[in-house]
Amino acid sequence: MRLFCLLLVGLLPLSAAPSPFPSIPASDRLLTAEQVQNYWYHTLKDQDVSKRPGGSHPLQQRIWDREQEARKAKLAAILKGKHRDEAHRAALAHNLGVYRLQEKWEALAATQAELQKAIEHEARMAALEAQRESAERVAKAAEREAEAAEREARAAEREADAAVAEKKNPPPVEVVVKQEPQRIPTPVIIPQAPTPQAPQPTPWIPKRVFR
Repeated sequence: MRLFCLLLVGLLPLSAAPSPFPSIPASDRLLTAEQVQNYWYHTLKDQDVSKRPGGSHPLQQRIWDREQEARKAKLAAILKGKHRDEAHRAALAHNLGVYRLQEKWEALAATQAELQKAIEHEARMAALEAQRESAERVAKAAEREAEAAEREARAAEREADAAVAEKKNPPPVEVVVKQEPQRIPTPVIIPQAPTPQAPQPTPWIPKRVFR
């Protein structure tokens, strides 16, 4: 029986993906999910927080602010019990070590089976969530395509109605009379002979009497 339990423990995985919460320290005490949540909350709450960067480092300030907001959100989620499943798996993984130290092989095998069941349940829930998100994305994409097709159909219907209305009631034809610009007759210039100039009178010069 002991050999069977050891083989069972070796074949089954101890946990799923690495937990984002503080590791439970090894001890000979069995833990519950509530005790694990309490440990996580106080460990995160009592962690030393670095000083907020100065005003000359705006990027570091934004990073620091986001980290503190995430820390506060995680603490609030632990208090509300949103991570109870993770705490339950962490308690089971911790209790495996306790049973191994105590050489309680039957309890070790039962705890390992329970942990494996919890891990498989988590995997199924994650797969269902992924399928749900994928179905939502497909549904939204199909809805967008249907809306686009409906808009195109309405536009085509409006164009068809406009064409029918135009055939029934053609728009009046506007006749534009183009007036030629009035031509101004070119004046006829009759050349005239130059007027003869009168002869200039000869200036009178008195005769000089030589004596």
